[in-house]
Amino acid sequence: MATKNKVFGRVAWSSEQFNLFVKICVRGTNLGKRNGGGWGDKGYTWLQNELRQVGVEYTKEQLRHKWDWMKDQWKMWKALKGNETGLGWDPIKGTVVAPDEWWNEKIKENSNFARFREKGIGQELYENYQELFLGTVATGEFAYAPSSGVLPNETQEMQQFDTADHVEENINAESNFDDDLNEMMNADFGSGGSFNRPGCSIEEVMKDVLTLPLIEKGSDIHFFCTLLLDQKSKREMYNTLEDAETKWKWLQFHFSLWTNGVWKPST
Repeated sequence: MATKNKVFGRVAWSSEQFNLFVKICVRGTNLGKRNGGGWGDKGYTWLQNELRQVGVEYTKEQLRHKWDWMKDQWKMWKALKGNETGLGWDPIKGTVVAPDEWWNEKIKENSNFARFREKGIGQELYENYQELFLGTVATGEFAYAPSSGVLPNETQEMQQFDTADHVEENINAESNFDDDLNEMMNADFGSGGSFNRPGCSIEEVMKDVLTLPLIEKGSDIHFFCTLLLDQKSKREMYNTLEDAETKWKWLQFHFSLWTNGVWKPST
Protein backbone atom coordinates (compact mmCIF):
# COMPACT_ATOMS: atom_id res chain seq x y z
CA MET A 1 0.00 0.00 0.00
CA ALA A 2 1.32 3.43 -0.91
CA THR A 3 2.35 5.81 1.81
CA LYS A 4 -0.05 8.74 1.43
CA ASN A 5 1.02 12.30 2.15
CA LYS A 6 -1.82 14.10 0.38
CA VAL A 7 -1.74 17.28 2.42
CA PHE A 8 -0.25 20.64 1.57
CA GLY A 9 2.61 22.24 3.48
CA ARG A 10 5.33 20.68 5.58
CA VAL A 11 5.30 16.93 6.10
CA ALA A 12 7.58 14.43 7.79
CA TRP A 13 9.92 12.38 5.61
CA SER A 14 11.37 9.12 6.86
CA SER A 15 15.03 8.34 6.25
CA GLU A 16 14.10 5.74 3.63
CA GLN A 17 11.72 8.10 1.82
CA PHE A 18 14.28 10.90 1.74
CA ASN A 19 17.10 8.66 0.48
CA LEU A 20 14.76 7.26 -2.16
CA PHE A 21 13.75 10.74 -3.28
CA VAL A 22 17.39 11.80 -3.63
CA LYS A 23 18.21 8.70 -5.69
CA ILE A 24 15.22 9.28 -7.97
CA CYS A 25 16.26 12.92 -8.40
CA VAL A 26 19.74 11.79 -9.44
CA ARG A 27 18.28 9.30 -11.91
CA GLY A 28 15.92 11.92 -13.31
CA THR A 29 18.81 14.34 -13.72
CA ASN A 30 20.76 11.70 -15.67
CA LEU A 31 17.73 10.99 -17.84
CA GLY A 32 17.21 14.65 -18.68
CA LYS A 33 13.95 15.15 -16.77
CA ARG A 34 15.05 18.48 -15.29
CA ASN A 35 13.94 21.91 -16.46
CA GLY A 36 17.06 24.04 -16.13
CA GLY A 37 18.16 23.95 -12.52
CA GLY A 38 14.79 22.73 -11.28
CA TRP A 39 12.09 20.36 -12.43
CA GLY A 40 9.08 22.24 -13.76
CA ASP A 41 5.58 20.80 -13.77
CA LYS A 42 6.42 17.86 -16.05
CA GLY A 43 9.47 17.05 -13.97
CA TYR A 44 7.53 16.97 -10.72
CA THR A 45 4.91 14.77 -12.39
CA TRP A 46 7.71 12.36 -13.33
CA LEU A 47 9.02 12.38 -9.74
CA GLN A 48 5.52 11.67 -8.43
CA ASN A 49 5.12 8.70 -10.77
CA GLU A 50 8.52 7.27 -9.84
CA LEU A 51 7.71 7.50 -6.13
CA ARG A 52 4.30 5.90 -6.68
CA GLN A 53 5.98 2.88 -8.25
CA VAL A 54 7.70 2.16 -4.94
CA GLY A 55 4.63 2.92 -2.81
CA VAL A 56 5.30 6.52 -1.78
CA GLU A 57 3.08 9.46 -2.72
CA TYR A 58 3.58 13.20 -2.20
CA THR A 59 1.97 16.23 -3.79
CA LYS A 60 3.95 18.34 -6.24
CA GLU A 61 4.02 21.15 -3.69
CA GLN A 62 5.56 18.83 -1.10
CA LEU A 63 8.19 17.63 -3.57
CA ARG A 64 8.96 21.22 -4.57
CA HIS A 65 9.35 22.18 -0.91
CA LYS A 66 11.73 19.28 -0.30
CA TRP A 67 13.77 20.15 -3.40
CA ASP A 68 14.08 23.77 -2.26
CA TRP A 69 15.07 22.59 1.21
CA MET A 70 17.78 20.36 -0.28
CA LYS A 71 19.18 23.37 -2.16
CA ASP A 72 19.09 25.48 0.99
CA GLN A 73 20.84 22.75 2.96
CA TRP A 74 23.48 22.37 0.26
CA LYS A 75 24.16 26.12 0.20
CA MET A 76 24.35 26.20 4.01
CA TRP A 77 26.88 23.35 4.00
CA LYS A 78 28.98 25.06 1.31
CA ALA A 79 28.86 28.32 3.26
CA LEU A 80 30.08 26.52 6.38
CA LYS A 81 33.18 25.22 4.63
CA GLY A 82 33.78 28.34 2.56
CA ASN A 83 37.38 28.62 1.37
CA GLU A 84 38.87 26.81 4.34
CA THR A 85 41.71 24.37 3.65
CA GLY A 86 43.13 21.48 5.62
CA LEU A 87 40.03 20.77 7.68
CA GLY A 88 39.71 17.31 9.16
CA TRP A 89 36.88 14.91 8.38
CA ASP A 90 34.96 12.68 10.79
CA PRO A 91 33.60 9.67 8.80
CA ILE A 92 31.31 8.65 11.69
CA LYS A 93 29.59 12.01 12.15
CA GLY A 94 29.98 12.92 8.50
CA THR A 95 31.15 16.44 9.33
CA VAL A 96 34.10 18.76 9.76
CA VAL A 97 36.77 18.15 12.38
CA ALA A 98 38.10 21.51 13.54
CA PRO A 99 39.15 23.22 16.79
CA ASP A 100 36.47 24.57 19.10
CA GLU A 101 37.60 28.10 18.25
CA TRP A 102 36.84 27.49 14.56
CA TRP A 103 33.37 26.15 15.32
CA ASN A 104 32.61 28.96 17.76
CA GLU A 105 33.49 31.58 15.14
CA LYS A 106 31.39 29.85 12.49
CA ILE A 107 28.40 29.60 14.80
CA LYS A 108 28.73 33.31 15.56
CA GLU A 109 28.45 33.93 11.81
CA ASN A 110 25.32 31.80 11.54
CA SER A 111 23.72 29.92 14.42
CA ASN A 112 22.43 27.26 12.01
CA PHE A 113 26.00 26.01 11.54
CA ALA A 114 25.78 24.52 15.05
CA ARG A 115 23.62 21.72 13.65
CA PHE A 116 26.50 20.50 11.48
CA ARG A 117 28.86 20.26 14.43
CA GLU A 118 27.50 16.89 15.52
CA LYS A 119 26.28 15.56 12.18
CA GLY A 120 26.91 16.77 8.67
CA ILE A 121 25.41 15.60 5.40
CA GLY A 122 27.72 12.61 4.90
CA GLN A 123 29.78 11.51 1.91
CA GLU A 124 27.07 9.71 -0.10
CA LEU A 125 24.59 12.57 0.17
CA TYR A 126 27.36 15.07 -0.60
CA GLU A 127 28.17 13.23 -3.84
CA ASN A 128 24.49 13.12 -4.77
CA TYR A 129 24.15 16.86 -4.11
CA GLN A 130 27.23 17.50 -6.24
CA GLU A 131 25.55 15.75 -9.14
CA LEU A 132 22.18 17.42 -8.58
CA PHE A 133 23.30 20.99 -7.99
CA LEU A 134 26.64 21.24 -9.74
CA GLY A 135 26.07 18.95 -12.71
CA THR A 136 29.13 16.94 -11.75
CA VAL A 137 30.32 14.25 -9.38
CA ALA A 138 32.64 14.70 -6.42
CA THR A 139 36.09 14.60 -7.97
CA GLY A 140 39.30 16.58 -7.78
CA GLU A 141 39.41 19.50 -5.39
CA PHE A 142 35.69 19.14 -4.61
CA ALA A 143 35.93 15.51 -3.53
CA TYR A 144 35.78 14.17 -0.02
CA ALA A 145 38.97 12.49 1.02
CA PRO A 146 37.79 10.20 3.84
CA SER A 147 40.87 7.99 3.64
CA SER A 148 43.16 10.97 4.29
CA GLY A 149 40.84 12.52 6.86
CA VAL A 150 41.10 15.90 5.12
CA LEU A 151 38.21 17.96 3.78
CA PRO A 152 38.75 19.60 0.36
CA ASN A 153 39.06 23.27 -0.51
CA GLU A 154 35.90 24.78 -2.01
CA THR A 155 37.18 28.13 -3.30
CA GLN A 156 36.37 27.68 -7.00
CA GLU A 157 33.26 29.46 -8.17
CA MET A 158 30.23 27.14 -8.07
CA GLN A 159 27.62 26.94 -10.77
CA GLN A 160 24.74 29.23 -9.81
CA PHE A 161 21.45 27.66 -8.83
CA ASP A 162 18.62 28.18 -11.30
CA THR A 163 15.41 28.94 -9.41
CA ALA A 164 13.33 30.07 -12.38
CA ASP A 165 11.02 27.08 -12.08
CA HIS A 166 10.06 27.84 -8.49
CA VAL A 167 6.42 28.80 -8.07
CA GLU A 168 7.40 30.91 -5.07
CA GLU A 169 10.62 31.78 -3.31
CA ASN A 170 11.39 29.98 -0.10
CA ILE A 171 11.17 33.21 1.89
CA ASN A 172 11.23 31.45 5.23
CA ALA A 173 14.11 29.14 4.35
CA GLU A 174 16.39 30.24 7.18
CA SER A 175 13.68 30.26 9.84
CA ASN A 176 12.48 26.84 8.66
CA PHE A 177 15.98 25.42 8.43
CA ASP A 178 16.16 24.18 12.03
CA ASP A 179 12.89 22.25 11.78
CA ASP A 180 13.72 20.75 8.40
CA LEU A 181 17.27 19.86 9.35
CA ASN A 182 15.97 17.93 12.34
CA GLU A 183 14.45 15.51 9.85
CA MET A 184 17.91 14.84 8.51
CA MET A 185 19.65 14.75 11.86
CA ASN A 186 17.31 11.92 12.86
CA ALA A 187 17.87 10.02 9.64
CA ASP A 188 20.57 7.48 8.88
CA PHE A 189 22.40 8.37 5.68
CA GLY A 190 24.91 5.57 5.95
CA SER A 191 24.74 2.20 4.29
CA GLY A 192 22.01 1.09 6.67
CA GLY A 193 19.62 3.77 5.43
CA SER A 194 20.37 3.55 1.73
CA PHE A 195 17.94 2.19 -0.81
CA ASN A 196 19.52 -0.82 -2.54
CA ARG A 197 18.02 -1.82 -5.86
CA PRO A 198 18.22 -5.45 -7.07
CA GLY A 199 20.75 -6.09 -9.81
CA CYS A 200 22.75 -2.94 -9.07
CA SER A 201 25.86 -4.37 -7.44
CA ILE A 202 29.20 -3.71 -9.16
CA GLU A 203 29.58 -7.38 -10.05
CA GLU A 204 26.08 -7.67 -11.53
CA VAL A 205 26.29 -4.49 -13.57
CA MET A 206 29.78 -5.14 -14.94
CA LYS A 207 28.72 -8.63 -16.00
CA ASP A 208 25.80 -7.07 -17.84
CA VAL A 209 28.11 -4.56 -19.53
CA LEU A 210 30.15 -7.42 -21.01
CA THR A 211 26.99 -8.85 -22.58
CA LEU A 212 26.54 -5.73 -24.73
CA PRO A 213 27.33 -6.65 -28.35
CA LEU A 214 29.66 -3.70 -28.99
CA ILE A 215 31.66 -3.93 -25.76
CA GLU A 216 35.08 -5.51 -26.18
CA LYS A 217 36.65 -6.84 -23.00
CA GLY A 218 39.79 -4.89 -22.16
CA SER A 219 38.92 -1.98 -24.45
CA ASP A 220 39.18 1.66 -23.37
CA ILE A 221 35.42 1.98 -22.96
CA HIS A 222 35.31 -1.25 -20.94
CA PHE A 223 37.89 0.10 -18.48
CA PHE A 224 36.06 3.43 -18.47
CA CYS A 225 32.93 1.57 -17.35
CA THR A 226 34.82 0.27 -14.31
CA LEU A 227 35.22 3.90 -13.23
CA LEU A 228 31.81 5.16 -14.25
CA LEU A 229 29.87 2.28 -12.72
CA ASP A 230 31.80 2.34 -9.49
CA GLN A 231 29.31 5.06 -8.54
CA LYS A 232 26.11 3.63 -7.11
CA SER A 233 23.76 6.17 -8.69
CA LYS A 234 25.21 5.44 -12.13
CA ARG A 235 24.72 1.70 -11.68
CA GLU A 236 21.11 2.26 -10.66
CA MET A 237 20.46 4.49 -13.64
CA TYR A 238 22.17 2.02 -16.02
CA ASN A 239 19.94 -0.72 -14.63
CA THR A 240 16.79 1.25 -15.49
CA LEU A 241 17.65 1.29 -19.21
CA GLU A 242 15.59 -1.36 -20.93
CA ASP A 243 17.65 -2.66 -23.82
CA ALA A 244 21.26 -3.21 -24.90
CA GLU A 245 21.20 -0.50 -27.57
CA THR A 246 20.07 2.18 -25.11
CA LYS A 247 22.64 1.06 -22.55
CA TRP A 248 25.39 1.23 -25.16
CA LYS A 249 24.37 4.71 -26.28
CA TRP A 250 24.29 5.88 -22.66
CA LEU A 251 27.78 4.51 -22.03
CA GLN A 252 29.04 6.11 -25.25
CA PHE A 253 27.55 9.45 -24.19
CA HIS A 254 29.41 9.40 -20.85
CA PHE A 255 32.57 8.13 -22.52
CA SER A 256 32.51 11.10 -24.93
CA LEU A 257 32.11 13.52 -22.00
CA TRP A 258 35.05 11.82 -20.31
CA THR A 259 37.34 11.91 -23.34
CA ASN A 260 36.51 15.59 -23.96
CA GLY A 261 37.29 16.50 -20.36
CA VAL A 262 33.75 17.71 -19.68
CA TRP A 263 32.90 15.19 -16.99
CA LYS A 264 34.80 12.80 -14.76
CA PRO A 265 33.52 9.81 -12.78
CA SER A 266 34.30 9.41 -9.13
CA THR A 267 37.64 7.65 -8.70
